[in-house]
Amino acid sequence: MGIVVIDMHIRDERVLKWIEGQHTPSLKISAVEVATHFKCHQNTAQAILRRLRQADYIEIEERNFRGGHTYRVKRA
Repeated sequence: MGIVVIDMHIRDERVLKWIEGQHTPSLKISAVEVATHFKCHQNTAQAILRRLRQADYIEIEERNFRGGHTYRVKRA
């Protein structure tokens, strides 16, 4: 296991905690917002959100054409 894989897991956890800390049942968020907040590239933010969805930690409640999707945390 390389340092890159470990870093990816740490970033995923940080993004999940940030989403959980928003104190709303659902959150409209874009990859650009995640990238800005965590100082990473937009593609990295999209990959993080995709991994969190695939791991069943978050789900998309509403798909918006612009401005990101509305996510809901499934597991706290």
